[in-house]
Amino acid sequence: MLLEHKNFYKENGYVIIPGSEFLNKDDHSKLLNVSDKLINNITQGDDNWVYNTNGTVNKLQGAVTVEPEFFKLAKNKRLVEIAQSITNIGSNVDCYISKFFPQQKGGSSTLWHQDNFYFNGSPDNIVSCAIYLTDTNVENGCLRVAKNTHNLDSFLEHTSSSGIEGITWIPDEIINEYEIVDLVEKGPYAVFFNINIAHGCYTNTTNKNRYSLAWEYIDSSNNSVIDSKDNWCDRTLVTPKYLF
Repeated sequence: MLLEHKNFYKENGYVIIPGSEFLNKDDHSKLLNVSDKLINNITQGDDNWVYNTNGTVNKLQGAVTVEPEFFKLAKNKRLVEIAQSITNIGSNVDCYISKFFPQQKGGSSTLWHQDNFYFNGSPDNIVSCAIYLTDTNVENGCLRVAKNTHNLDSFLEHTSSSGIEGITWIPDEIINEYEIVDLVEKGPYAVFFNINIAHGCYTNTTNKNRYSLAWEYIDSSNNSVIDSKDNWCDRTLVTPKYLF
């Protein structure tokens, strides 16, 4: 199975992992419950929460440092093994730049971008991982990837400034040159994707929140990426002590 994941990832720049491969029903229920509690008990002035320019909640930065159940998921043995198998990440692995996305109705979409544009690492020893706790479709804001953009020799232009203040994105006119794949899947599931692949998601237009988490798995010895004292750049060891 690991070889199949690796081959698909190498060819396509991403691979989908069904929840049955890494998450049991009890732990899935716990994650849904803590997600509900977090979004229903946002403290005014909490710097970990990032807001869209329209005032809606965008994400919780440093998610694994805020919620123990999220940290437990980041330490999931199977997820770490997959990250290691599809890259050259070694035995010691960090979780880097962790985020929780409640994707509420009316919240802005995550616009097109390449993760690596923001921290400039190597796909050989860093991989992006997103975990979707609910079903995803076009209506509730599923992930979208632009095929073959992980094979480009340089980053696409990130010149659009809408969505979150201070963050730039890839303009639609550039993305429109590529074939787009919408990842419509039954949750829970995980997606591992190359840090250079362009991706984004639709706006949630349903009446339900669409919960997801995301982070990078990175070799612990890799010190070449951008570091910061800001909470958006959290980095936490997740091996060798797996939790489940």
